[in-house]
Amino acid sequence: MLSLQSKAIPPVSTGSIDLSFRTVILIFALALAYFCAGTFGLSLASINPSASAVWPPSGIALAAILLWGYRLWPGIVLGAFLVNFSAQESVVTALGIAAGNTFEAILGAALVSRFAHGPKLFDRTKDILKFILLAGVLATAVGATIGVITLNLGGFAHWNELSTIWLTWWLGDAVGNLTVAPLLLMWLTQPVLPVRSGQILEAAGLLVLLLLFSTLLFLNEVLSGLEYFALVPLLWAALRFGRRGAVTAAFLVSGIALWGTLGGLGPFATAEPHHDLLLLQLFMATIAMTALIVASVVSEQRRLEQRLRIKDAVSRILSETTAVTDAAPKIIKAICETSCWELGAIWIPERNSSELACADVWSLPSIDVSEFVTVTRQIKFSPAVGLPGRVWSSATPAWITDVLKDSNFPRAPVAARVGFHGAVGFPIKLDQQILGVLEFFSREIREPDDDFQEMVANIGVQLGQFIEHQRAETALRESEERSRIAQQAARWGIFDYNYVTGKNYWSPELEALYGLRPGEFEGTYESWRQRLHPEDREHAEQEMKRVLETGEYLQDFRVIWPDASVHWLFARAKVFLDAEGRPLRMLGVNVDITERRQAEEAARQNEERTRLILDTALDAVVTIDAQGSITHWNPEAEKIFGWTKAEAIGRTVSETIISSRYREAHELGLRRYAETGVGPILNKRIEIIGLHADRREFPVELAITPVVVGDQVYFSAFIRDITERKQADQRIQSLNAELQRR
Repeated sequence: MLSLQSKAIPPVSTGSIDLSFRTVILIFALALAYFCAGTFGLSLASINPSASAVWPPSGIALAAILLWGYRLWPGIVLGAFLVNFSAQESVVTALGIAAGNTFEAILGAALVSRFAHGPKLFDRTKDILKFILLAGVLATAVGATIGVITLNLGGFAHWNELSTIWLTWWLGDAVGNLTVAPLLLMWLTQPVLPVRSGQILEAAGLLVLLLLFSTLLFLNEVLSGLEYFALVPLLWAALRFGRRGAVTAAFLVSGIALWGTLGGLGPFATAEPHHDLLLLQLFMATIAMTALIVASVVSEQRRLEQRLRIKDAVSRILSETTAVTDAAPKIIKAICETSCWELGAIWIPERNSSELACADVWSLPSIDVSEFVTVTRQIKFSPAVGLPGRVWSSATPAWITDVLKDSNFPRAPVAARVGFHGAVGFPIKLDQQILGVLEFFSREIREPDDDFQEMVANIGVQLGQFIEHQRAETALRESEERSRIAQQAARWGIFDYNYVTGKNYWSPELEALYGLRPGEFEGTYESWRQRLHPEDREHAEQEMKRVLETGEYLQDFRVIWPDASVHWLFARAKVFLDAEGRPLRMLGVNVDITERRQAEEAARQNEERTRLILDTALDAVVTIDAQGSITHWNPEAEKIFGWTKAEAIGRTVSETIISSRYREAHELGLRRYAETGVGPILNKRIEIIGLHADRREFPVELAITPVVVGDQVYFSAFIRDITERKQADQRIQSLNAELQRR
C-alpha cells in the first residue's frame, strides 16, 4: 500500500500560493474538517462561546501543514472563520480568531520542522519532547493569546474573564495538538505493512481490553485517581504495536473519557461541567504525552534491536563465508528483510576499468521485478552516473526519495514499470578507498532515515574491511603457494626451533629433504641429530652451539635417509633473542645441495684427471687468461723454460717466455681477440723463438687453443722444444750441401 508520505511536503518556505486542482481540493477538505471539528468543540464551550476545553481542529491544522505544506493555510483561515462566525456572528472577531488559529498552526509546524524533524519527529524521544514543548505549549499559547485579545477587543470577553478563557483556550488547543496531530501524522505518513494472523488476534484482544478498562473507568461512577489504570492497555499498545498503536489507543481512551464525562460519568464528572472538561483535558494531555514518549522509547529500542539483528546477521555471514561473492547476497537479503526494502544490489569496480558492475542482486520472492534485476545485472556505471556512480564518486551515501523524479537515474523507465520509488546507496569503504557500493530499492516513496543510513554506512565499512581481509588472505595464500612451489622447485625447506619448548617445526618440504613424509618428523632436536651422518654429527653440533655466540648458523652436512641413501644439505639460520639476550627461537632453511656436491666432486675428479694428464704430458702446457697471466704451468714447462711452477704462476708470458721480438704482436693479438673473438694463430701449429729463464732464446713449436670457462676465456699453449730437431736439420742440410759440392 502506498503511504501518503509520498504527498508530504516539508514546510521549508511559503513561496507563492499553489492553486493547482489538487491544492484547491486539499484546502477545501481542510476547511471542511476544521469546521466540523470546530463545531463539535464549540458545542462544549461553557465560559465563552469561542473558547472550548476540547479543540481537535488545532491538531488537524498542524498535521495538515506538516504533511502538505504552508500552501494550505487558506483552508485553516476559511474553516476557522466559519466556525467562529457561527459562534460570535462578528466578521472582524471571526477573522481575528481565524488569523490566530492559522498563525498558531503555521508557527507550530515551522518550529517542529526546524527543531524536531517535521513529520519524522516521532522517531526520537528528544524530538517528541520538543514537539510537546513547541507545538503543545508554545504555539498554542500564542494562538490562545491572540484569541482572547481578539475577544476582548471585540467586546465578547471582559478583562476579569481573560485568564480563565485563556487557560481553557490554551489547554484545548494543546490537547488537540497532542492527541489529534500525532494520530493523523502516524496514519498518513507510515506505510501499512502486512500483518500476520497472530498480530490481528493480539490487536483484537488489546481492543477488547482497552474498551473494558475504558468502560469501567469512564462510563461508570468511579473515584477520582483510578483513571490512570487506563495506562495498562496504553502501555500494551506501545510495547506491541509501536508508535501508531500507542497514539491510536490514547485517542480512543480520550474519546471514551470525553463521552463519559459529558454524560456525567467517570472520575471527572462533578457538578461543574467546565471544571470537568478542564480536568479531562489535563488527563488527556497526560496520557497523550505518555503515549508519545513510551511509543518513542519503544520505537528507539526496536530500531536498536533491528540494528543489532542486522549487525549480528552481517557478522555471522562474514564469519561463515570466505568470499565476498558468497557473503554479498546474504547480507543484502538480511538488510532488506529486516528494514523493509524490496531489492538490494552490490556494485564492485571492474579490474582495469573505470566502471562499476553489479556483483549480485537480491529481491523479495513475493514481488516480480525480474526486468529490473536483468537491467541491473547488465548495466555498468561510470563515476557520478546513476545512483551507484554518484555514491562511488562522492564516497558518501545518497538517498533518492523517488527515482522517477531523479534526473540522474538511467534505470528510471524500468523502475517505473516494476513500481520502484525510494532508493538509497552506500559506499563500501576501507579508510578513504571505495571498494564498492550497496544499493537498496523500495516501492514506497521513502524519506531519508538517519538511523538506517548510519547503520548501513557502518555495514559498508565492515564489508570493506571484510573485502580487504579477503584480499590479504588471498595474497597470503598465493604467497604461501608460491613459497611452497619455490621450496619444491629449489629443494629447500623451513625449520623453526623453539629453545624454550625444545620443539622443532619442519615444513613438509623440509621433511622431504630428510626422506620423510609430511608429519613424520618427531619435532625434537634429538630426532634431527640422529639423522645426521656420523662423520658430520659432531661438527654440526659444535656449530649449533656456536650459533648462540654468533647469532647465525651456516653449515654443510650430510643426512642419512630411511633408505640409507646419503644426501648433502646446506643449513642457514638466524637466532632471535629476548630482551635479556636469551635465545628464543632459531629460524632458518635447509637446501638440498646433493646434486651440487656431486657435480663438484665430479668436477674435482675431472680436474684431477686433467692435471695428471697435463703433468705427465711430453710437451710443455702453459695456460694464460685474457690478460696474459699464467694460470697453469706443468712440469715439462719447468724443464723447457727454466721457471718453476711457483715462479711462473701469476706472471705474464711476455715477461717470462716470449721473446722481445714477439711481445708487441702478442699484446695486439690478445686485444684483437677480446674485441672480435678471432685470433690468426689459434688452433694452428707454428714455430717461433722461446725465451729461457736464463734469457737465452731457443726454437719452439707452438699450438694455442682457446678455452671458455663460464664468462672467462683462457688460452692453453702446447709447446715443444725443437732445438735438437733444428740442429739435426742443419746437419742434414750441411751434409747435402757438401755432397753437392763433390
